[in-house]
Amino acid sequence: MTYICLIETRTSDVPYMEILAAATLDAAREQARRLMREHGSPVAAHIFRNDVRLDTLLIEDGPPGPRRLRHGPPRSRPD
Repeated sequence: MTYICLIETRTSDVPYMEILAAATLDAAREQARRLMREHGSPVAAHIFRNDVRLDTLLIEDGPPGPRRLRHGPPRSRPD
């Protein structure tokens, strides 16, 4: 199954896209989190399978220090 990650940043209007080498949605989330840590100024990462957005990971505002990630609103999953 192919998952795609789109990362939105504060510095560009064009999202960064990467194909994820993941067999499950949980593995795709972990890879998206890693990409967000590696990418400059991330705001959100959207995980897609085909044309369906399965999840959104958001950067949570907080005190200075390491960035904290949280999940966006739950998405309905296709059968």
